[in-house]
Amino acid sequence: MRRGTDRWNRLRNKHVTGHGRPWLPRLREEEIKAAVEIVGAVSAYMLAKLARKARGR
Repeated sequence: MRRGTDRWNRLRNKHVTGHGRPWLPRLREEEIKAAVEIVGAVSAYMLAKLARKARGR
């Protein structure tokens, strides 16, 4: 999972339009889809871990 989040961070840092960057990102559709899937997987993992902790496991 760490490798996926590292790739997501590099992609985000290179192409996000925020932080004063005046240009639009040049991402292919498959890069966008992969980024969304990575964020979804990490989020699901973190929510499951939080739920286990809340149940006291």
